[in-house]
Order: sequence, then C-alpha cells, then structure tokens
Amino acid sequence: MHSLPKDLEEMRQELLKEKNKEAAWAIIKEYFQFISIAETKKELWVLTKGALTNDLVEESEEGTTRHDLIFGYEFLILLLEAVHVLYQAKKARAAKKAG
Repeated sequence: MHSLPKDLEEMRQELLKEKNKEAAWAIIKEYFQFISIAETKKELWVLTKGALTNDLVEESEEGTTRHDLIFGYEFLILLLEAVHVLYQAKKARAAKKAG
C-alpha cells in the first residue's frame, strides 16, 4: 500500500519498469518543484528525532542503534544534496538553452 498520488505512483512504476535516467529525472524534477531541500532536511530531522526518542530506542542496549539512525539521516541528506545539485545544474542548462 502506498500513499503516493496516482501520478507519482505511475512515475514510480515507470522508473521500476524502465530503469532509465529520464524516468529518474522526472521524479527528481517533480520532487524539487514540490518541496525544497531545506524543508526536506527539516522533515527528515523530525522523523529521525521521533525515532531517537522512541521508547524502544531509548531502551535499546546497543549504542549503535542511535548512531545508525543519525548516520542514516546524515547519509540520506548527503544523497539528497547531491541529487539537488544535479537537478539545479540540469535546470540551469535548460534555462540557458531556452533563453
């Protein structure tokens, strides 16, 4: 079960089926037109903070649990920042061609 709207679910299916860069870029474009990188970071931190303060994590005897959550958050932010740079560069090239 997915909570994505129909058009985004169709984009996902296209990506999984075709596995090409055009399908990937379509999703990247849609994402960054909808939500900023700053808002993404904020929302991911809220989710990570919620997970870190969850009773199950607090009771965990492994110190690596918290570390893994923070590492995953920071690594995902790094990935999103890299994708955002690629998106901005592509957007700039398209604007230069058009203008």
